[in-house]
Amino acid sequence: MQQGVALRLHETLLATVDAERVVLNVHPDGEAAVAAYRSWGYRKVGDAHPWAGAPVHDVLLLALGRLPTGRRRQTLGSA
Repeated sequence: MQQGVALRLHETLLATVDAERVVLNVHPDGEAAVAAYRSWGYRKVGDAHPWAGAPVHDVLLLALGRLPTGRRRQTLGSA
């Protein structure tokens, strides 16, 4: 039986983030983690060695569609 603990934790953390996007590294052999992140909307945007001697990790991005407080989206024709 799935309990959704990871999803609830993820949603709780994102509720506190005032950003346009989230980027994370995940070891590609962590199949359950990769599958969860993808099902939550993350997409792979690159590879990284997060520390010296580390194996290659996938870099995943989640677009949140919000802007940090005090910023506004530039539109064509606006200064």
